[in-house]
Amino acid sequence: MDSVLKKFTKYVGLNIIGMISTAICVFVDYLFISIALGTDGLTSLGLGVPIFSVLFGFGVMLGVGGGARYAGLRAQGEQDKANQMFTTTLKMGFIVAVPFVVLGGFFATQIAALLGASGHILPMTASYIKILLLLSPGIIFYAIFESFARNDEAPKIAMISAVIFNAMNIILDYIFIIVLDWGMSGAALASMIASICALLYLLTYWIRKKMNFRFVKARIMFKQVRSICEIGAPSLINDLSYGFVLITFNLTLLSLVGNVGVAAFGIISSIALVVFFIFAGLGQGIQPLASYYYGIKDKKSLLKILKYSFTTSISIAIVAITIIFFFADSITAILNYEQDMALAELANEGIRIYFTAFLFAGITMISIAFLSVTNMPKVAVLLSILRGGALVIPLILILSRLFGVVGVWAAYPIAEFILAIISIFCLVWANRLLKEISS
Repeated sequence: MDSVLKKFTKYVGLNIIGMISTAICVFVDYLFISIALGTDGLTSLGLGVPIFSVLFGFGVMLGVGGGARYAGLRAQGEQDKANQMFTTTLKMGFIVAVPFVVLGGFFATQIAALLGASGHILPMTASYIKILLLLSPGIIFYAIFESFARNDEAPKIAMISAVIFNAMNIILDYIFIIVLDWGMSGAALASMIASICALLYLLTYWIRKKMNFRFVKARIMFKQVRSICEIGAPSLINDLSYGFVLITFNLTLLSLVGNVGVAAFGIISSIALVVFFIFAGLGQGIQPLASYYYGIKDKKSLLKILKYSFTTSISIAIVAITIIFFFADSITAILNYEQDMALAELANEGIRIYFTAFLFAGITMISIAFLSVTNMPKVAVLLSILRGGALVIPLILILSRLFGVVGVWAAYPIAEFILAIISIFCLVWANRLLKEISS
């Protein structure tokens, strides 16, 4: 087997396994909430999930940005500077976590109301958000250490940590939601305690010096902070924009069909996350490889990575869309525990339209991951912004007025189609620039 293909299979395969376990975990969250709290629970979870996306997004930004810089410095034999980058990333993690804890302690109810929660849904959503924010350091530092493990040529350890996180989440979901009947508070506690368990697993390897990165005395330098943020910004924007898109979907559906619309979108998005996280795993999996090959100026291997990524993405999309086209009714029924007919009708119609986006979404996500580590982070940031609110949010607002709920479902695939075309043009431009590093 080609050595590049072998590395691609290893890094991407292990990362996708970890991300699939995350998607399954989200699906189980929705399943247990549906069983325990029905449509109201699905609505509350749908309104609160954007907060988790924001928290995880900041952790991934620091992890991907710091990890990519760490990998590049290691490839150049600069382990001391690489350790300084790790130290700076950890310090930034502490700085980022403090405001979230404060928000959780004092403003959870206000945040829930801003997200659209009202009436009896408000306290349910507020309790979920409060626990997420108060325990946010766990998910932020888990994301940082997982990314550094992956960039330290330990993708298996990173994958195992992701599996631990998600397995513990599922187990604790069952205990807290079904057995103890803690409702939305139980769902939030399960997620955050699970992230702390996964972090402890990573820390045991780090403390036993099974990983190369070390905490050293180093001041926070503006240049390092900027480089971390530039590389990690696309990942942050990706998660933040996903949160804002969820909020826009929720508020628009609330205005059109009420709480049942939010519950339907919760079902659709939880199922779609399985494919979305596979693409995210693909993007994160190629990131350390692209960083390494770019660091040693190997354009041929970079282009191979890109080719393998697109082939994998298109194959995954075709399989996912085919399954949804034929089995949507059966799949959505799993999360519609109360067998609400209005909910079923909305979810079944929406998921078939929504899933067509995955023909194009993988192209954009791969492009962003590739461009962010090949000295074109600004282009990657621009694509990330477009992939978030810049395209899909206006489309939701416009198409919902023109076509109602069908327009809401169609906004996402139309946005991804436009972005895929833009991404291809950006990659063509990047290919011309890459000629400089191999000359």
